[in-house]
Amino acid sequence: MQSQKLIPIIPILSRTWLIYKKFFSLFISISLMCGVFTELTTFVFQRFNFHHAGIPLIIEFLLVNFFSIAFIDASSKIYLAQRISLREVLDRPGEIYWRFTAVSLSTLLMIILGLQLWILPGLFLATLFTFANQLVILEDTKYLESFRRSVQLVRNSFGTIILFNLILVCVFLTMFLILHLLTQNYSGLESRLGKIFSIMIMPFFVIAQVGLYFEIKKRDEPQ
Repeated sequence: MQSQKLIPIIPILSRTWLIYKKFFSLFISISLMCGVFTELTTFVFQRFNFHHAGIPLIIEFLLVNFFSIAFIDASSKIYLAQRISLREVLDRPGEIYWRFTAVSLSTLLMIILGLQLWILPGLFLATLFTFANQLVILEDTKYLESFRRSVQLVRNSFGTIILFNLILVCVFLTMFLILHLLTQNYSGLESRLGKIFSIMIMPFFVIAQVGLYFEIKKRDEPQ
């Protein structure tokens, strides 16, 4: 790998927070729709006593992919200072949905396999393919090209991207730990608040990842 280039992590996170606040209504609308549809799926299968756990998980995975495309498309339009509307970003998945899903599923399976092999290979693959599914939206890449392009973007900033992802994970886990400590004595409350928290925090993570992509591209491929 070539010498790594410094990426300003704190400024990216600061800008992420500003974007999240400014476009809160847009992102929370997408996140709420994602939460409602996934909860509805769970409710339906529980209501009809469907005991095959695999099917609901597959449906939820497909739903999350749909709304992930909307999140990424909205974030990229904001960073590029383009016109944006809820209707437009919800229309975006129709064009590239199955390609995005194929890349997301392949990435997930490779990471899971890597984690089974003493964890480190999984973390390596998770870092290497950080941008694989996002690139389907951001650069309209094809299936194999998405993985090659992600490796190209990551290779000069591997350590920084690991640190960036660890910061996001630590923030997420810390807030969930605080939530657990505050609600552990209230039956059912932790689960409900956890779902609300997930809806609130999901857009922030996506905006941050897209911001990281644009920062790396700006540093490595100046116009």
